[in-house]
Amino acid sequence: MATNHFAVKQYVRPGMERAFDTFPLSTRIFENLLTAAMIRIEDASAIKRKLFSYCMDHAKEYGLKTLDGEQVPLGARLIYALSNNCVHAALTNALGLS
Repeated sequence: MATNHFAVKQYVRPGMERAFDTFPLSTRIFENLLTAAMIRIEDASAIKRKLFSYCMDHAKEYGLKTLDGEQVPLGARLIYALSNNCVHAALTNALGLS
């Protein structure tokens, strides 16, 4: 059974795409979580929106490399750790995923 998980797939680690094919309606669940998060961000102040955008862009660039143990510059690791503690942890807690 092939599913359309385009929006969710960009946030998933390589090799995890198969998990979305085995769990029915998984794309709908994750898309709803993503939509809820984006609605919360749109309702936030301009500073929080810019911080979220910067942290998400940074996580897309260096997040998988950091989690896979690849070489990442020290500055990028520090920014990733700071954004993980400040932005991503608060978002996962707000969505009830922690």
